[in-house]
Amino acid sequence: MFNLQNTAQAKQHHVDQLVDDTKNVRRIVEKSRGPQKRHPDVEKLEDEVHLTTTRWTNTTAQIVDRYELTINFNTNLTITIAPEIQI
Repeated sequence: MFNLQNTAQAKQHHVDQLVDDTKNVRRIVEKSRGPQKRHPDVEKLEDEVHLTTTRWTNTTAQIVDRYELTINFNTNLTITIAPEIQI
């Protein structure tokens, strides 16, 4: 679980870069297409990136929560079993 948490943290910069790149796409497309008001393809890309980053955020939060639950479970188990082992 700890390795999974470390891996997720190490990959966070890719998600951040995806968000930055999407903003750059919007800016460049607006410049290149001139007076066109709507850009459905860019809007679709932004929606998909938003869904992806939301999933990523939820996943990383679940990893942290489950890691903490695992630590608490192990601590409680050790406290409960330790007296029985010493007998």
